[in-house]
Amino acid sequence: MNNTLKKISSIGLSVTTAVWLSGAAMILPSVALGATTEELQAQITSLLAQIQALQAQLNAAQGTTSVPTITRDLTLGSKGDDVKALQQFLNAQGYAVASTGAGSPGNETTYFGSLTQAALAKYQAAVGISPTAGYFGPKTRAYLSSLAVAPTTPTTPTTPTTPTTPTATTTPTTGITTPGVEAILTSEYAPSPANNPTLRAGEAEVGVLGVRVKAKQGDALIQRVTLKSTNQNVYTKVFSSLALYDGATKLAEITNPASAYVKSAASDYRVTFSGFSALVSKDGYKDLVIKGTLYSSIDSTYRTTYNVLSIPANGVRALDGANIDQYTATALGTRSIVVELSESEQATLSISKDASSPKAGILVSDSDGKLKEGEMLVLALTAKKGRVKVTDIMATTSDVTTASFTALYLYDGTNLIASVGASDNTNQTFSDLTGLYVDKDQTKLLTIKADFTGATSTALVNATVEVETGGITAEKDDGTSITATGSTATSAGMRVTALAPVITLTTFTATWSRNAQESTGTLAGVLTVGITAKGGDVYIHKTAGTAFGIVKVNVTDTTTSTASGVMYDGEPTNVDASGASYKIAENQTATFKVKTSESFAYDGKIYYLKTAVGDTSKIDWGTAVGTPTNGTDIDFFDTSVWQTNKVVAN
Repeated sequence: MNNTLKKISSIGLSVTTAVWLSGAAMILPSVALGATTEELQAQITSLLAQIQALQAQLNAAQGTTSVPTITRDLTLGSKGDDVKALQQFLNAQGYAVASTGAGSPGNETTYFGSLTQAALAKYQAAVGISPTAGYFGPKTRAYLSSLAVAPTTPTTPTTPTTPTTPTATTTPTTGITTPGVEAILTSEYAPSPANNPTLRAGEAEVGVLGVRVKAKQGDALIQRVTLKSTNQNVYTKVFSSLALYDGATKLAEITNPASAYVKSAASDYRVTFSGFSALVSKDGYKDLVIKGTLYSSIDSTYRTTYNVLSIPANGVRALDGANIDQYTATALGTRSIVVELSESEQATLSISKDASSPKAGILVSDSDGKLKEGEMLVLALTAKKGRVKVTDIMATTSDVTTASFTALYLYDGTNLIASVGASDNTNQTFSDLTGLYVDKDQTKLLTIKADFTGATSTALVNATVEVETGGITAEKDDGTSITATGSTATSAGMRVTALAPVITLTTFTATWSRNAQESTGTLAGVLTVGITAKGGDVYIHKTAGTAFGIVKVNVTDTTTSTASGVMYDGEPTNVDASGASYKIAENQTATFKVKTSESFAYDGKIYYLKTAVGDTSKIDWGTAVGTPTNGTDIDFFDTSVWQTNKVVAN
């Protein structure tokens, strides 16, 4: 017990005290002998409240009421200096926010809580503002403005006055074209964004839900929208900010939902967008969209489906032409969102052999049997959902008889980015690659080239290079590793030699012809190729029918006929035909034209011609006159290239 209370309790008679406050007398209650500390404290609190009420009346009588200027709506959860000014005003008017502690006179705060709401409701009831909901809106703001212009004697708190009914000429100032008309407000979910959108960590201002507000009978200015969630995690763990949009115009924003949401009841957490006006014309509608910015990183616990969002009853408020607040009374059903990893965190990488990779062909060395940077494989790396950094690529070489691998090179376009020593039938890794990124939804093409040694003029050795999915080391933007998918990329067989004819396709066409009076027709093909002598002179067999084997393919039922007849169509160009074979001088290119034809009954099916695979497709060639068959068989044509157009036998 403090000294004052001790002194009071020691007095042996009741004490009645009169206090004069600037000419106004207030009779304080008597203090009984032997009162407890709690009873004395309660009486002191009552005395302070009476003093505040008297001071408020005195201020009003003397015209000294200090009226705060508040330009926005205030409700539960609002924060700011204007909230503090409102608390100071209420305390000064005798409607104390709190008797002690936060909110009490001299200890006003910037947070609009339930105590502020209760004090404001009492003040509204005392001065005749209806409804007395403890919400600071246009009506309360207008009342305070009138006090600031012409101070009046406050109404006795115990005798509420009847609120003034707005006249038909009282009209909001912004956009209303139906003055004096009360509007009917309804709402429904807008068609966009659709329910259950997928939202990813780090995304900025993506659509969460939309509300369509309709006005009947008259225009209305939407001034408040409330979002309800049954799970506060959407405010504290998912969204770093929320904003309300009218088309491309941002009407309002909640920059920190974690501190702005208000718990209205169990499993009822709300944020309110206010401080804006959006006009809904009579018999029209307005679509407002709530957009969210997600935290850049969201823990796996909170990456889930939330079936928790809604617009509650009275969740939309608008001011109509009669200057009356209208509400959408019906709550809208629950909507869902799906929260996932950011796209960069979901990045994937796949590999494959690109279509531009070299077809089966011949790589000719120099006279010492060495070959420099023969193109082997074009590797395609494709990233989805996010950017991928590639740090290592492992390539496997085949076992090459006679010649041998000595080095591998990795190119990004024309830029050499890595090289590594190599040998047959081993794994070689391009490691610690710098700056090799595959951008989101892009494909990067990398070319692998090879050096060889030991090539001879008597063999065409088959060499391949492959890259498996497990041979790729890569990571996402956040530094986590990523496992490549796709298929093993294996090069076509490249024949390494010191001497050979290098063959290129010029044209290969097919035609079908039939006399209308006959039951059979002719499928004819013309093949034109260029043959270049590399590493020395080469000789091509002159005998018709041995240069190329050509087969007929029926696409309709995928059957293949036997080889048709083949012959040279006249002498080839740029050759020496004086001997038993056609001689092509070193580094010279000769042109050969091969014709084939076959007659058969038409059947309406689709056919095309292609070079055969196997012995029937080989080119007989040699290294000396009279021995055009001593060269290694060339029988490795890619039938996806060495084929004609398709024709219908009709």
